[in-house]
Amino acid sequence: VYFDEIDGRRFVPRALLMDLEPGAIDEVQFGAYGNVFSPDKMLRGDRSASNNYGKGYYTDGADLSSAAMEMIRKEAEKCDCIQVGSSNTRNKLLKIHLTC
Repeated sequence: VYFDEIDGRRFVPRALLMDLEPGAIDEVQFGAYGNVFSPDKMLRGDRSASNNYGKGYYTDGADLSSAAMEMIRKEAEKCDCIQVGSSNTRNKLLKIHLTC
């Protein structure tokens, strides 16, 4: 199942949307398809890593790790098999946490 039912009448994708830059998540949430996704499954930082691996991995990205892991834990508990999309710094950091 790729969707969660909320309020007994609406289906939303079982997706976690995370980004260090608030503008990227705001664009989804307040854009044309914002009503498709659940706002409580969106995690945004307050600044961008500016495509800098070190900032995304060691500082700004690491600051959001506990909140991200909590969101992932809640979704993983509902799954038989979990997959991580999009290969980027955040996912590399999360994969390390998931395997430890």
